[in-house]
Amino acid sequence: MSLKEKLFVYFTAAWFAVMAGVHALVFEPMADGQRAPDSLFAGYDFDTFAGWAGSLDADERASFLFWHTNLLDRVFPFLLMATLYVLITAALRQFPRYQKQ
Repeated sequence: MSLKEKLFVYFTAAWFAVMAGVHALVFEPMADGQRAPDSLFAGYDFDTFAGWAGSLDADERASFLFWHTNLLDRVFPFLLMATLYVLITAALRQFPRYQKQ
């Protein structure tokens, strides 16, 4: 794997760590210690999210919508998709059939 590919994979892992850190260190304390919905193991339903969001005031809810929904959650799926592509192509290059001629 090239250096650029490794850096991209590390960047995606760092982005995920930032997302997890923001949930644990910012959003959970704002919600009086309730676990953020995306950090629940079995996922969440509407009632769970509504209860969690109800514990936030208007400014905290606006902060959640901007930082989590508009920024972190929009970028991560594309980063993950591109990273999986990079990892798959790097793995395939190990086979003679997929090496550049």
